[in-house]
Amino acid sequence: MNIYSLKGQIVTVTEETAKHGYSHDKEKVKDMVGKNFTVLKTHVGSSHTSVVLAEFPEEVFNSVNFESVTNQTPEDNAKHPDYGYYH
Repeated sequence: MNIYSLKGQIVTVTEETAKHGYSHDKEKVKDMVGKNFTVLKTHVGSSHTSVVLAEFPEEVFNSVNFESVTNQTPEDNAKHPDYGYYH
């Protein structure tokens, strides 16, 4: 997924992305395969990006478990609060 996804972007869990991450990451998304979710926010770190979904606002997920459904422009990527730290 686009780690700079802004609020409202749509992501999904695929058969392949459900295999990524640590065992607790895989466990969290095992029943989410094939479903779409709305990004509430992401936090981009130097080696890990966490994702909060509108459907599960109290849960934090690993970005490696998701694939973007909607596309976001490079200009919109630059609007992400963490974008300036890495560009």
